[in-house]
Amino acid sequence: MRARTALAAALADPGTLVFVDEILAVGDVGFVAKCVDRFRALRASGTSIVFVSHDSSIANALADEAVVLDHGHVVAEGLIDNGLTVYADITGRAAA
Repeated sequence: MRARTALAAALADPGTLVFVDEILAVGDVGFVAKCVDRFRALRASGTSIVFVSHDSSIANALADEAVVLDHGHVVAEGLIDNGLTVYADITGRAAA
């Protein structure tokens, strides 16, 4: 509940840049859906979002571009489709 409250407070008046690190991992389906809608609205209004996640389906839904790290080293950057493919190759998880 604290994570939800902190996210709600941060997104109430976010400014031009928002950093989000795995916050959607703590929520139920309804919470995640509300967050995705809010992130899309922020993006449409010109806010830049740095979204860190291991969830390729949410990353695919929210991002145009990706930076993929492997043990702290950048191994790919560019369009989200390429990033998800590289991530899937590294982790053995299916790309979204």
